[in-house]
Amino acid sequence: MKSLHVRRLALLPVTAVLGAALLAGCSDDDGGSDDAGSSDSSDSSDSGEPGTGTDADTDPSDVPTGDLDDLEELGFDDELPDGFPDDVPLVEGEVQVGAEQTGVYTAALQSDGAPQEAYDEAAGLLEADGYEETTSQDLGEVLIGSFTGDDWEVAVSVIEDPVGGGSVVSYSVTEAS
Repeated sequence: MKSLHVRRLALLPVTAVLGAALLAGCSDDDGGSDDAGSSDSSDSSDSGEPGTGTDADTDPSDVPTGDLDDLEELGFDDELPDGFPDDVPLVEGEVQVGAEQTGVYTAALQSDGAPQEAYDEAAGLLEADGYEETTSQDLGEVLIGSFTGDDWEVAVSVIEDPVGGGSVVSYSVTEAS
């Protein structure tokens, strides 16, 4: 049962990294804020009507619950995905989640080290292999960094694993642009 909890936790940083990368590519060209950040108390978010803040078209039975079967249906597995670049160095640890979708390879590994130690190990391995750290942030509960190499761009995120101890180190790997 511990493994399933770790897999659920492993999805958090993978989702955070992928979400941040996707949001970065979806910025508003004119810099306008529209009304995306506004909070209007007259909004009838609970009405279930399209455009009112809820997704009335989503069938609750179609939403993944985090069960292992759901993860496998979404393309996640407990090993590195086929084609994962073998020239991207990974921290020592057991693969909890791995997937490839549209050229983005993701993997989450359970590490014995504390989050900072695990991040330092991941960064050190990448830098020793010729990758340059382009950004890094300590967001309190998650450490993230971006690394650029000749062939690959690698995003790393690390969270504490409250279930099994140690850390979960997640990688998102895309072809360098």
